[in-house]
Amino acid sequence: DYGQEFEFTYSDFFIGGYMVESDPIDPCTFYGFSPWFPFLISSDCGQSWIQNYLQFDPADMAINPDNNSTYYLSGMEGILKTEDNLSSWQLKNNGLQIEENQFYYVIAINPFNTDILLTANADSLYKTDDGGESWFSILAEGCKRIEYHPTLPGVAGVITFSDSLLITFNNGVYWENYTSNLPDYPLSDFKFSIDESTVYVSTDGNSIFILDPDQLCRIGDVNGDYQLDIYDIVLVVNCILYDSNCYCSDADYNGDVDVSDIVILVEMILGA
Repeated sequence: DYGQEFEFTYSDFFIGGYMVESDPIDPCTFYGFSPWFPFLISSDCGQSWIQNYLQFDPADMAINPDNNSTYYLSGMEGILKTEDNLSSWQLKNNGLQIEENQFYYVIAINPFNTDILLTANADSLYKTDDGGESWFSILAEGCKRIEYHPTLPGVAGVITFSDSLLITFNNGVYWENYTSNLPDYPLSDFKFSIDESTVYVSTDGNSIFILDPDQLCRIGDVNGDYQLDIYDIVLVVNCILYDSNCYCSDADYNGDVDVSDIVILVEMILGA
């Protein structure tokens, strides 16, 4: 009922410190995980829980929205993957930095291509295009939150440990910074809305903020159709010549729209 009433569920063992993930296919299946306690699974909306001792310290979880027996856990040991609901599992750390104190705090799966995931430690954001078989760094910043947009392919956001909100519109090739209009407080979380334009951002000890839809600008997408193509280049040229329709045209953030922005846009189109 959208938070009008809450029901308390509990079990016979200590549940403090757990994070909970709901199954995207079965709404009454919950997963409880913590770096300090056993992995938990409930198939009856939290009325009872089954413990699973993984010898793995999970901090976050990503479930395949098309096949809920496949999911990933991130943690101290890197990335764990199961394709049979933990009957068996493997570590998928090829390309990741696995050293002492390199904790992988977050992981997210692309709902439009479930072979694509993002994960991050305190130093870098990593991406896989092959379901975790190999990882490569795409951003030299540690991240504490990651989320894919639920309705826009290629759109994802992160909150970095330096408290910046970054959003990509092309699967991580370029990242736009949307922190400038937020107050000077640590950022704790964010959520994309399904209306394709609004972002909700929460801060520690302050409030929840809504990013103005007009600010959610994909640099280079001058006509606002969520694609980078020749039509955007034409509009940037018109902006330079006639000072018209300069929305989202300043690709190098120098305050002017000029030839250098066209060069960057062409590079973005080729890399999108």
